[in-house]
Amino acid sequence: MTRPIVFDGGVLAEPTVTGVGRSLLATLEAYAPLTDRPLVLLLPDDADDPRLDGVEVRRGFRGALARTRRAPGIARELDAALWHSPVAALPWYTPCPRVATIHDLPWMADPRVPGDESDRRRHRLAVRHAARRADGIVCASRATRRQLVRFLRRRPRGLVRVVHPGTSEATKASQVDRGPVLVIAADRPRKNLERVRHAHRIARERDDRVGPLEILGPPNRYVSEAEKSERLSGAAALLHFSLFEGFGMPVVEAFRHEVPVACSARGGLAEVAGDAACLAEPESVDEMADAIVRVCTDASLRAVLRERGRERAARFTAEAAARGWLRLHRELIG
Repeated sequence: MTRPIVFDGGVLAEPTVTGVGRSLLATLEAYAPLTDRPLVLLLPDDADDPRLDGVEVRRGFRGALARTRRAPGIARELDAALWHSPVAALPWYTPCPRVATIHDLPWMADPRVPGDESDRRRHRLAVRHAARRADGIVCASRATRRQLVRFLRRRPRGLVRVVHPGTSEATKASQVDRGPVLVIAADRPRKNLERVRHAHRIARERDDRVGPLEILGPPNRYVSEAEKSERLSGAAALLHFSLFEGFGMPVVEAFRHEVPVACSARGGLAEVAGDAACLAEPESVDEMADAIVRVCTDASLRAVLRERGRERAARFTAEAAARGWLRLHRELIG
């Protein structure tokens, strides 16, 4: 019997599935037709069943500590060929090769940004453990890979491959020129929302064609995927001026809706956006305000950004991410 690949679904235990969880499910669904190996998604006892074709669901733990303790026995019971984690956290041991995923290293990008130090400490420990123990590491962007090498001051033990996250949801293209300006972000310090609000106020003072600002995201305004898609289809522009991101899924989602984007000229965001967005330094309110005015009022620029964004979005699909997983898995297990 062909040995299975086990995917750690611990991220699906959250009450609201995050972008990492959505990308995991979309890529896993795209991965199933590409391989003859059985695929097993290991879920917490209290997580919903995603019902993916070609993927067996197993349960058997509640909480991260229980998953760590039970992982070796589960992998042995299933005779797993590989253990794949969509985050940096790995079990201390499994009797098969392991893959970890590193989305970002926020403490490397800007140590001045406030945050929960205990969360940072756990993240740093998880990344160090993955670097020492993982047979393969998936980085969400080239920017994340560069940060990882800087953090470790040496190459990790295992193979390191860049696989951009992807999604495959159906979308409705926006052709709105006068409408709200969206921000899709949780209210965290690194999302830079105070400066974004200030820059938007300045932009509206400079040109009254700039639409009102609408911020979607927890904890103030969480919306479902369907509502988010609906809001994007009626938006004039998307702003994503984070101080740092390993990738930046809202930018890709805007591209797929053909919504013009203005975003940070740093790290993963600049890598994802390329020449398909108006870039600005996220610590310069004036520079951001200028980008907002241009992306909202310059008709010829908006047309160019829509076309380029559609082309960029085609690079960041679940199918492309699944092929990246497949290449790495074959390198590790044949």
